[in-house]
Amino acid sequence: MKGPVVLGYQSAHAPLSPVWPSTHQAVLPIAGKALVIHLLEQLRSAGFRHLRFAAGPQQSSIRRRVGDGLEWDMTIRYSDLGGDDLRNQTLVEFGECSFVCADQLQHFPEEDKVIASPTLDQIRDCPRSVASEWNLQRPEPFARPWSTVSAYQYWSITNASDYHALNLAIVNGELEGMVAAGNPGPGQRWRAWRSEVARSAHIGSSVLVGDHCKVHAHAQLDSQCVLNNGAIVGRHCHLHNVVVLPNTQIGPRVRLRDAVVGPAGMFDLAGRYWPIRNPDILSTSRSYAEQKTGLPEQLAV
Repeated sequence: MKGPVVLGYQSAHAPLSPVWPSTHQAVLPIAGKALVIHLLEQLRSAGFRHLRFAAGPQQSSIRRRVGDGLEWDMTIRYSDLGGDDLRNQTLVEFGECSFVCADQLQHFPEEDKVIASPTLDQIRDCPRSVASEWNLQRPEPFARPWSTVSAYQYWSITNASDYHALNLAIVNGELEGMVAAGNPGPGQRWRAWRSEVARSAHIGSSVLVGDHCKVHAHAQLDSQCVLNNGAIVGRHCHLHNVVVLPNTQIGPRVRLRDAVVGPAGMFDLAGRYWPIRNPDILSTSRSYAEQKTGLPEQLAV
């Protein structure tokens, strides 16, 4: 079993604000799961079982969402220390650890590499900061006692277009190790996970219907659509290349394409924000708590 993982934070911005005003990027809903849950599944697959979350603005939301980690057969602890301090304390206590950003999806190295961190003495002897980087160490000796390689990020979520593309990439099985909610396979037509889909609704290719969604009669979801948890699509709606945020209700006969849609408005893929105050077009579908669907507890509408 591998040593513990310290999880810190790098990004504090809200790439979907004001459509999705939560500043906690680690709990952004992506293909039916919070970003941090995708990361936990990656870490578990890589053989890690002990995680420590550093102090930060995301910690309380993460704690409500993932708890003590038993759901993933992991042990999760939460600290009042910042990322660098927690990493150094963990190194003193265990002699090794790995540092990962909890608000970014990471690429894990090939099997011929070992994820490891330098010892505390090696950190003291090296002028480079390793706080926000993966430390990849090959089994064969290096000329130096350790080598640091920046993490290859699956995706940098800086705007609505990045978010839209990441959702669809996961649904289409384009990112190794990333699995959408309900475990749909690549190329699968769609997956309704504890959701209601009318028989007369049309569901195209590369479509994900998340948990507790409802698609009404004669609605049409063309290719490249993602309904995150709790979304409702009204009768005779027509969506194409649209990602719908959790707990968003789209009214009847609404036509949308090439957008990220939330309860109070939408982004087009050029990054322009369109506030929509008409509840017959967009509204909040239900008041599930953030830990269930990713809906911020205080949603500005």
